[in-house]
Amino acid sequence: MDAFKGSWKINKARTENFENFMKAAGFPPEMVKEYGDREWQVTYENVSDTKVRSIVSINNRPNLPTKTYEFTLGEEIEIEGVDNDKTLSKLTWDGTKFTETHRSLPGSPMEFSISLTREIRGADMIIISTMKGVKLEEVYCRC
Repeated sequence: MDAFKGSWKINKARTENFENFMKAAGFPPEMVKEYGDREWQVTYENVSDTKVRSIVSINNRPNLPTKTYEFTLGEEIEIEGVDNDKTLSKLTWDGTKFTETHRSLPGSPMEFSISLTREIRGADMIIISTMKGVKLEEVYCRC
């Protein structure tokens, strides 16, 4: 898990299948563009055998808040995203990669379920997300 510690910034030039993924998730075109233009950054700290703290920010959207999440591995918690959207989320570790699941709260107007993995390949963090059978691959580089 130590390989994840530090800050990572998205390399949008190496992202694959973003628009198809967002459309499959049901986002309207204006939201697909807005999300695609965002410069995401994530920082991992206090990584231990049972807990992970992640700090998520969008560097080119100063009006959106930075969010800090404290996960206990294997436990589902309610989190609030930078857009104030709430999800039930769980983080697990298999010895080589993190797996995250995010799903809508019961009774939410938009139901969804997303699964993603985060792993280190060389100097990059690769995030592979799957929703409704559509795969998105993102590459994050240390910053």
